Amino acid sequence: MQTQENNLNPNLSAQNFSNLDTTSSSIQITGVPTYRDYLCDTSDPARLSASAFYSQLSQFDNGKLFDRFCKCRSVAAFARDTSTGLVKVLSSSCHLRFCPYCNRSRGTMIYKNTTEWLKIAKYSKFCTFTLKHSESPLAEQIDRLYKCFKDLRRSKWFFEKAHSGIWFFQVKKSDFDNKWHPHLHCIIDGKYIPLRKLREKWHKITTDSNVVDVRMIKDPRKAANYVARYAVKPTDITYLSFDEQLEIHNAISNRRLCGTWGKCLKLRLTSPPKFESKNYEILGGWQEILLQVNTNPQAKAIYMAWLTNQPINEKIVLYMRKEFPPPPQNDFDTSEEKREKFLF
Repeated sequence: MQTQENNLNPNLSAQNFSNLDTTSSSIQITGVPTYRDYLCDTSDPARLSASAFYSQLSQFDNGKLFDRFCKCRSVAAFARDTSTGLVKVLSSSCHLRFCPYCNRSRGTMIYKNTTEWLKIAKYSKFCTFTLKHSESPLAEQIDRLYKCFKDLRRSKWFFEKAHSGIWFFQVKKSDFDNKWHPHLHCIIDGKYIPLRKLREKWHKITTDSNVVDVRMIKDPRKAANYVARYAVKPTDITYLSFDEQLEIHNAISNRRLCGTWGKCLKLRLTSPPKFESKNYEILGGWQEILLQVNTNPQAKAIYMAWLTNQPINEKIVLYMRKEFPPPPQNDFDTSEEKREKFLF
């Protein structure tokens, strides 16, 4: 990633904004990417499949979810953290399960928090619990999987072996019999767990499955990345039919897809820090600052501070015009991400 200010493209405004009057109240913003466009390639399969699904879902909800999806990350503002001086991008979010923008944000939080926990875990292990393939509706299979795992955690034998841990849900469509394959991945901290005994316990609870896997974690970062990836994307809907996508959507709606137990109960997995207006100073709209980055020294200073992760200690404010309103405060996503390259 380039970090020197003189590496900023000197022709930024010359190519894209030559006909724009940045001092005028009638600003044309079509030449500036929204924060949404910056975060995700328009040809990204995850974006395309999610867009197609929520668009088709409009026949049932009058387009409410599709409208939420289309607005996600479209409104954003540069803000200064008042405690550190660092510049962040606060953006609107839709919180939909198949949204690639929200999923990456949740994934970043899960990875960070899981990695921090693994630093203090003494005997971390990676476990997987699976049910036998079934013709039952997916929602019923998930209910059963969750209940079986809850019963296992409540057993004295298992809790002594795994006194704390984090679980993550995943589901696939089997290539062999085209049935749903729901299962749970867990990161466990505890004593040695004999695999044979664990399989016996799992089979006794489920009555039909002894499919359990236990492995020692050698690389905490790799393990955290693995579970974070699946926690925010419990299945790949890209190659599923709309009916299959709809079944998954309904099955996981209002359902937790990850959780903790034991000493990990207080661990915050997915929630970013709660937005507090007193902790941030809005500096200017995302597009407003980009429009002025080569013509206004203050706009360039804000942009470069964000790009290079350097604090701004002086008061720099570009008051936003009505064309660039900030997101509603109750809709801010504070866990912004940054692509490892310049915008232009």
